[in-house]
Amino acid sequence: GDSFYIEDSQGEKRTVSEAAWMRGLHMATGGFRFEVKYIGQAYGSDGSRDALDRLLKHETLQKIAVKGVPKDHVLQVLLLELQADNRIITAFMPSAQSKDDHGLRRKSGLDKLFGTSDAERVSLYEAALIRYFSPEFNKEFKNSFPSTNLKILKDCYEKDFLAVTAQICFDDFPFVLCSEVVAPKFEHIVTHDLHGDKDRRVFLGMDDLPPPAK
Repeated sequence: GDSFYIEDSQGEKRTVSEAAWMRGLHMATGGFRFEVKYIGQAYGSDGSRDALDRLLKHETLQKIAVKGVPKDHVLQVLLLELQADNRIITAFMPSAQSKDDHGLRRKSGLDKLFGTSDAERVSLYEAALIRYFSPEFNKEFKNSFPSTNLKILKDCYEKDFLAVTAQICFDDFPFVLCSEVVAPKFEHIVTHDLHGDKDRRVFLGMDDLPPPAK
């Protein structure tokens, strides 16, 4: 019926939790494919709005549900909570033409490290994953690409980020994430180098906006 159990040679039956048999199938098959169709974020101005609040009236999710999925697929929503791991890397170059005698560069780096808000980190994480997975419905609905909060990304641009790294890694997770452009993998590490001003503006979806005043 709808229950699962293990029966040994003596006829003794033992029940198995859903998580346990999902992990077993996961190990035996190399993981179930979870194809990423849309990436969004939920972060209120006071931190009160969570993902469930947004899903209640999420137009894109409704469009995906109406469009339907193949018979051998199931529409599911994966909720992620961002855990930031901000780091600053300093390289000492004796041959550098321009020297920092007053520590201004190091101070600027520390300001970026500790002065980035949770809302900014969520927007950067979302933008990094959208650029990486290139989901079908993020491309279709331009108003949510690369982020639902372009003002926050503009602030990030003005902070002069040089690189953004986002990682997805689960323990005992029965799915492997993938998309039309990304192969299924157990772990995804996304790195975007933003050394050039043009690259930074393109990544943050600001290539059609005038540069900030110096």
